[in-house]
Amino acid sequence: MLFQAGLVLVFLFAEVDAFHRIPIAGRNITRNHYNHSLIAKVLHAKFISKAATSGLDEILTAYDVGSYYAGPITIGTPAQTFQVVFDTGSSNLWVPCSSCPSSSCGSLRRFTCSSSSTCASSTQSFSIQYGDGSTTKGTVERDVVCFIGANNRGCTSNQQGFACISSASGLQGSQNDGLLGMAWDSISVDSIAQPIDQIFQNTALCPQALFTFWMNPNTNVQSGGGEMTLCYIDSTRYTGSITYIPLSATDYWRINLGSVSLGGSSVSGQATAIVDTGTSLIAAAPAAASSIMSKIGAQSMGDGTYEVSCSRLSSLPILTFVISGVSFSLPASSYIIEYYNGNQYICMVGIMASGDNMWILGDVFIRKYYTVFDHTNRRVGFAPATSTPANTSGGGGSAPAPAPAPAPQPAPAPSNCVDNANCATWVANGFCTNSFYVGYYQTYCPHRCGYC
Repeated sequence: MLFQAGLVLVFLFAEVDAFHRIPIAGRNITRNHYNHSLIAKVLHAKFISKAATSGLDEILTAYDVGSYYAGPITIGTPAQTFQVVFDTGSSNLWVPCSSCPSSSCGSLRRFTCSSSSTCASSTQSFSIQYGDGSTTKGTVERDVVCFIGANNRGCTSNQQGFACISSASGLQGSQNDGLLGMAWDSISVDSIAQPIDQIFQNTALCPQALFTFWMNPNTNVQSGGGEMTLCYIDSTRYTGSITYIPLSATDYWRINLGSVSLGGSSVSGQATAIVDTGTSLIAAAPAAASSIMSKIGAQSMGDGTYEVSCSRLSSLPILTFVISGVSFSLPASSYIIEYYNGNQYICMVGIMASGDNMWILGDVFIRKYYTVFDHTNRRVGFAPATSTPANTSGGGGSAPAPAPAPAPQPAPAPSNCVDNANCATWVANGFCTNSFYVGYYQTYCPHRCGYC
């Protein structure tokens, strides 16, 4: 079972007259591979307190079966490049360490402190234990962390702490090297501050201490499916005005729900919700999830997911969240995920049960509503997201399998063949030959990558 999604992640850094943008490719992932990966364990365990049982972790193991959103960062001098998941539901940055054996870290890129002139190694230990009893271990290193393409402006000092992983299970075969948490420092393991903290402190560079996510509401799009902006709100990605909701706590991006209804019928009263880019679906309180599945006639697939007949999509009711007195509605086309399994179209319900009365507003919700994560004012903002035309088509019932997605192709050569100042370092790290970076070879390193 393969779900496909594309992401263009954009970091916008304030300059005199412009913001700097960086396109990034999306990732495809199979459900079976994801459920056994370390990335999945991190994303699933993040809402569990040390005193909690593993029940929620087990229930969450299917949440992120479809896609997750990742982009490149660099660490050290000269820069060492890593592809990391951007996750608003956790607060630590970690990447594999040079000491991590292939039995743990597979062929992933590893950070080598001795190869960086700015790295400060330490013996401070780092450890996370997951609901299945496994543990990820490493040490806390300190070095410069940069968001690629920021022209050396989107970098921390060489005192930025991060976890260098030396022992783990589940990284073999992973498509991403690590994870960059974007929740609040209060839940950071070992109280390690996040890289974005330093970016936000530079008000000349970053006039607004916030970041945003736009995930293309058109789930059929194979590439260019979204963007993230840092220090900037992109007014072209939403319509109307942004509704801001104050945080109820500064641990996760946690807010209060007033109520939830389906087709005008209540399924939940007041509850807590966490807004999380690292969760693909919506996690509902168990009683609410059961009520929703019953009302739409969904069938359990035995793994925590539910499906409905694709022929019924047009008749399914609207799901409405009331937050701070404002209604945020999801039509069936938003909360039903349609995909082709090789024989027919399948319509999976993008909602699952959580472990308690907590809701998680994951990508199913964020695709519908442009989302602002505002550090300064400790609030989250939502506005109806704009969309882009689909380049594939789906439909209910049986249909021919869509043609395989073509291999990524570089864009035409630019008229101005000027390389970014960081190109020498990036090219040395395989920038021009790594298909993950297709789409911006020609933008940032046209000369060195052979486009001129």
